[in-house]
Amino acid sequence: MPKTYLYPLTVAGVGVTLKTEIPLPVPERFQPFLSEAAAPGYLAEFREHPSLPAPDGPLLFRGESYEVYPDGADGFVCWYFNGMNEDIRFARVTTDWPAKRVLVEYLPAERELVSE
Repeated sequence: MPKTYLYPLTVAGVGVTLKTEIPLPVPERFQPFLSEAAAPGYLAEFREHPSLPAPDGPLLFRGESYEVYPDGADGFVCWYFNGMNEDIRFARVTTDWPAKRVLVEYLPAERELVSE
């Protein structure tokens, strides 16, 4: 089982905990947001996968670096792509709003981009 790293943050009074399998460097500009006493709030979990499935359903929106597809329920899935790398989709973000959970699944080759 991979080791996990937790980064509790408080942003505008809202608690957000980042959960990763790889330690993240925390730039100086983000240091003030780190807080062991962060209020309960959202969990954003980052998981690395060797491959990601293709999007399912019709394209709802395409921005400069992301696409939005339906999630099969009442929500949506955001797919991020690197325009400098043949528009390869490298991350899929799903959100469970009632549970206050965000899951980011990403390809190892783009780990640095996700970290930023």
